Amino acid sequence: MKTPIIIFCFLILSGCATTISDVDNYVGADQPKEYKIGYKEGCDSGYRDASNFYYKFKKDVRKYSQDDFYRQGWNDGHLSCFTSYNQPTY
Repeated sequence: MKTPIIIFCFLILSGCATTISDVDNYVGADQPKEYKIGYKEGCDSGYRDASNFYYKFKKDVRKYSQDDFYRQGWNDGHLSCFTSYNQPTY
């Protein structure tokens, strides 16, 4: 009886992280690698800031200050995921 519950919990929690494959679907596979990494981390951080505590806030401060692609990806991902999580339901 415990096994199905453990598997179910694992499946639920494993879905709570943005993957590079997700990023490819959102913004296109042709984006630079650093942009995609930034977008992924920004998206997870956006969900966290929107009060979804299954996600973790992550921002590489050094990359953010030095890498334009990472910074733009992080900002885009954060805004997109924060906004989508806070959409009103009617």
